[in-house]
Amino acid sequence: MKYSLSRFLHLRIVQLAGLLATVIAVASTVAWSGSPAGRVKLEGAWVGQLDTGARVAVTYAATDPSGLRAVYRAQAIFPPAMLATMKVDSVTDLFSEEVVTGQNTSESTGILYGLAGGQVALIMVDHSYFTHVSPNEKHNTHQTSVYLASADADNDGFPDADATPIAVLNASSVSKRITR
Repeated sequence: MKYSLSRFLHLRIVQLAGLLATVIAVASTVAWSGSPAGRVKLEGAWVGQLDTGARVAVTYAATDPSGLRAVYRAQAIFPPAMLATMKVDSVTDLFSEEVVTGQNTSESTGILYGLAGGQVALIMVDHSYFTHVSPNEKHNTHQTSVYLASADADNDGFPDADATPIAVLNASSVSKRITR
């Protein structure tokens, strides 16, 4: 029995097999080539321990639905000796913005202030680089540029563009997500 090509293509079994093959191909392509940045989500509450002795609690708030960009607030407990070295009584919380930069990496920039006698004595601009080793752990490298309060002549809370830091502090930390 001879079939023409057009009749062959119209057979239901061939149509279903073709549809199934297309669905499998599309699903495989999406699964293997999904955006690598989408695998890291900036969210949750974390606790970090810096090699300087400071302990930090961080709370994220996503600024886009994908979780690829977020702001966070880091509340730090600094050892008294560290505060004395910086000649400050306390340090404010760090406010920062973080963005996913790769499959398991992200970066942030933030600002915090060292207070002496209730007045801003230091302005600290923190740049951090994160490697997400799992959904619940990340390893961090921090570089903090420290400026005297006088480096903010226009009084906008940021060091002026031509200001030179009095110190650049480097640290590393490990952060773990608070989970049940």
